[in-house]
Amino acid sequence: RAASLAPEWGLPRIGYALACAASGNTQSASRLMTQAFERDPYSALEMPWSDSLIDTVMQLEGFYTDRALNSYNPASDWFMLASMRLLLNDPDGAAEAAFEAEVAGNRSDAIQGLLDVLAGHEWQGAP
Repeated sequence: RAASLAPEWGLPRIGYALACAASGNTQSASRLMTQAFERDPYSALEMPWSDSLIDTVMQLEGFYTDRALNSYNPASDWFMLASMRLLLNDPDGAAEAAFEAEVAGNRSDAIQGLLDVLAGHEWQGAP
């Protein structure tokens, strides 16, 4: 509902993407995360963190690491891994995964949005 009320705001899409990924709906998760980073990449910095959300994103980071390394859908999986690492305040890991996404053929505006966030933010510790 929040995404339809404020279609350019990325944060609701990021939240929904995380929920989809956590429930195993990786296709919807990738589509929603892509939309979020295309429309409003800096919203990733607005994530309202809780211990359970941090645990979920850490589990998803492991899940997408496995998927990316095993080439299920490398362009999408590397992008999702870059997103998880950005959310976890791992800019070096996010940049590495974004590079791998580009190598795998992901030339989307979402990758550019993610790279813009990495370049334009001063990083400090874990979420």
